[in-house]
Amino acid sequence: MYKIRAVLLATFAVAGMAVVSAPAAQAASYTQVGYASSFGRQVYLWRNNDNGCIHAQGKSMRNGDEVILRVVSGGLVIGEDVQRANATGVSVNTQSLCNKGGAGFRGLVKDANANGPETGTYQNW
Repeated sequence: MYKIRAVLLATFAVAGMAVVSAPAAQAASYTQVGYASSFGRQVYLWRNNDNGCIHAQGKSMRNGDEVILRVVSGGLVIGEDVQRANATGVSVNTQSLCNKGGAGFRGLVKDANANGPETGTYQNW
């Protein structure tokens, strides 16, 4: 009898709890700031309108292709992120890099022979 009462009380206690969820995060908006296409592949540069960070997106990539986000300042590479495609026909994003102060951003997609599109430089202020 005590076990049944304990089970019923536990059930009502759980059922009576209010379910509270966190508010949905607002999706960030992006602006395309660069684009290039060659060898059947495309590369885009995207700027996050909320924090100013940049990421590169490779499209129509083939297995083993790399999408690269490179940050250059004063002729020196000061940051880079490389992501490799693990299938053919996929879209792959780099991580965002947040260098500012006039740093130049370039997006590249390279195949096994180092061929592929490269965007012009986007200066991030």
